[in-house]
Amino acid sequence: TVIRKNATTGLAELVQDNHYFPFGMLMSDISTSNTDNRFRYNGKEYQNDLNLEWYDYGARFYDPALARWHSVDPKAQKYISSSPYVYCADNPMKFIDPNGKEIWISFAYKSNGETYSNSFQYKSGKLWDEKGKEYKGKNVYLTTVTKQLNQLKKENSNAADLISNLETNNYKNTITNYDEKANGKSNQTREDKSWSNFFKEGENTVMQFDAFSKKGTKPEELERNGTRSPRVALIHELKHDEEINSGIIKYNSYLVRMNNGRTETKSEVNARQIENEIRSITGDPLIGE
Repeated sequence: TVIRKNATTGLAELVQDNHYFPFGMLMSDISTSNTDNRFRYNGKEYQNDLNLEWYDYGARFYDPALARWHSVDPKAQKYISSSPYVYCADNPMKFIDPNGKEIWISFAYKSNGETYSNSFQYKSGKLWDEKGKEYKGKNVYLTTVTKQLNQLKKENSNAADLISNLETNNYKNTITNYDEKANGKSNQTREDKSWSNFFKEGENTVMQFDAFSKKGTKPEELERNGTRSPRVALIHELKHDEEINSGIIKYNSYLVRMNNGRTETKSEVNARQIENEIRSITGDPLIGE
């Protein structure tokens, strides 16, 4: 649905209202359009060059008339039970198939007792809205997290690989200033099972991240001045994101003894290892692995 302000009357005017069959074919009898907006089914760009009537999903094109992709799934070797051309496992009522491959940064706020959020996709060092338009706003949280991600990619090759993997795998990873399920805890990552994902090895994630706090809570930090760089916490949680996406986190829940004699889960040790690589750059004290 697209609503615009009428230049003559100054009133809101409905210029596009589209309805679709489950696989994306337009219900033309009950749909209306008086605009050149091309972002339609699932927010993807409608391509009608040469009367193709396909949708551009980024990595490949989708044909709603056939309910099939026109090229193979780049992850086809992982899903040998399904055709590499099939859309949403032939069940678009249950599954969605975005281009996946996403990191989203979300700024949440409250108004009149309700929680609202603005979300943008982090890609190639910039932010983009759902229609593919570059974000030019000045929201401090959104721009700060973007700068921190870019800084991590610039200063450490392992961090760059990790972030690039999160940008290009088949899961959606959201970084937000407020997650109502975080129970007031900052810098915490959880699995997001709020929507079905055909890619079943792992899960999508939601990370509540304080992009401004320099408060350190680990013993090594408290022994010095009790502070640390915010992006140290960010890379730690991003490592958890990666393990949740891959599904490996459930195999890394066993306890191991660290160099300092304390015990932690293998997943936590992995996160601390890459965190220490960033700490060695920021000058923050290294923590036990």
